Amino acid sequence: MDWSVVIVGLGCFIAAFINAAFATGGVFIVLGTLTLVFPPSVAIPLMGPMSAGSLLGRIGFFWKDIDWRICLLFVGGSLIGVVVGVSIFF
Repeated sequence: MDWSVVIVGLGCFIAAFINAAFATGGVFIVLGTLTLVFPPSVAIPLMGPMSAGSLLGRIGFFWKDIDWRICLLFVGGSLIGVVVGVSIFF
């Protein structure tokens, strides 16, 4: 048995529980767990996909309570920020 899968899986489960209970801190647990198994150059890009299950679950549970106007404003501002950031970075 590959213990790295168990460590990452357990860490993501604990992170989802902490994030659901306290609404913060789960991402840091995921990052800490991933750095136990992977080097930081691999762990940091994997942090988003590892947290996606918990985030998608919350979206599913609270679908009716989401204020979609705020989401659209956030997405619009994020797209503008991405375009400006990419043009400055490159």
